[in-house]
Amino acid sequence: MLTKKESKIQRFIIGKLIKYNKALNVQKISEKSRLFEDGIIDSISFVELILDIQKNYHIEIEPEEINESNFNSIGELSHFIITKL
Repeated sequence: MLTKKESKIQRFIIGKLIKYNKALNVQKISEKSRLFEDGIIDSISFVELILDIQKNYHIEIEPEEINESNFNSIGELSHFIITKL
């Protein structure tokens, strides 16, 4: 079960993904949705997402932290953000 903080972060991420891709079907997005493999995000939107996360949560994402284990799915990304807070 998601914590309140995880749920809030995931809503933030999903909101941003919808902003970047208006054709995205919000009903098919879950914490297990894979950002690239499921075609949710492209490389330009990925950069925008990183910048929005850093700005909104006042965190710095280092280049070496941009990897599949942190950015594979919405759930993994929200967990990564929590570890940075």
